[in-house]
Amino acid sequence: MPIAITPFWIKKGVSEAIANGNPLIFIPLHKGADGFLFDEQFKTFYWPFLKKIIMDLLTVGTPQQVRDHVKNCIDVAGKGGGYIMANGAFFNDVKPENVKAVVETTKEYGVYK
Repeated sequence: MPIAITPFWIKKGVSEAIANGNPLIFIPLHKGADGFLFDEQFKTFYWPFLKKIIMDLLTVGTPQQVRDHVKNCIDVAGKGGGYIMANGAFFNDVKPENVKAVVETTKEYGVYK
């Protein structure tokens, strides 16, 4: 059942983000909390589908959208200094040009003087 509905949720999340002009998509994760599922259940029934949803939303942007988002992060969170641009997890299965856009934009735009 979850595998059948996964493409629907991906399409719905992306289309709503585009329609609202907001690249952020909220995914509540309370069902994956410790104690709700045994590790084997989590690995079998929860994580594969959540991972696919997350990765498909991360791979739809263009390098320009990535650059714009990086600049916005730096402008908003970096006011006054002290902001550190870093990924929270390893970049798996994303467009290489998008990773390059993150790194280049951060090097170019995210330097405190």
